[in-house]
Amino acid sequence: MSGNITPRALYELLYDYKDKNKIICFDDCLSILKNPISAELVKAAADKKSTRTVTYRTTTDSSIPQSFQFEASVIIFTNTPLDNSNAP
Repeated sequence: MSGNITPRALYELLYDYKDKNKIICFDDCLSILKNPISAELVKAAADKKSTRTVTYRTTTDSSIPQSFQFEASVIIFTNTPLDNSNAP
């Protein structure tokens, strides 16, 4: 996946590829890191916990549940430096 993705579309993508042994690769898709909602979704998916739950609560009717267990892997490729001015 490269380009731009909305938080809702990201949630649906994570859901579609949630199964173990799947890998989602984002190539220069900085919208997932710059949008606070998308960043939280990726953070939940990439958590180090043994059970990773991704949640996106919305009033929009959908066939996708508002939370699910995520067992896949996420890789983010970028050649754009991130702002680390708040780094410890």
